[in-house]
Amino acid sequence: MAEQIERLVDDFLASVRARGLSPKTLREYRFPLHAVLLPYCRHHDVGEPAQLTRPVLDRLSAQLLEEGGKSGRPLSRHTIASYLRSINVFLSWAHAEGEAVTARAKAPSTGRRRYHNLRVAHLSNRAAGTNRGGGSGRRATLGA
Repeated sequence: MAEQIERLVDDFLASVRARGLSPKTLREYRFPLHAVLLPYCRHHDVGEPAQLTRPVLDRLSAQLLEEGGKSGRPLSRHTIASYLRSINVFLSWAHAEGEAVTARAKAPSTGRRRYHNLRVAHLSNRAAGTNRGGGSGRRATLGA
């Protein structure tokens, strides 16, 4: 059922090779497309590129979060985000080639660490060992 998408994936990977991108980059694109996107499309009867809508891609992301990889083991959010980035590169390429694909997969939150916005002067004072603002004089903690 996913013949059109399979053809498009093959065309995309041929384009990656033709641009002379590294073999590692090719592998980073090939695996998520062949082992994640195409089996998902076959299983859910997504046969045309225009059927790759945001809800379809959200269900793919949810499935990866809930069911994990082919082995059934859970996948880290970072791995899922990596897969979806590769799928999004493919979708952007397909759109640029004239396919009716406008949706992009939204990656799950990877729990990035957020840092407080400390003023440079405050950090300079701390680095110099001065403590003009009172307190204990310990190093400034940047982590949230």
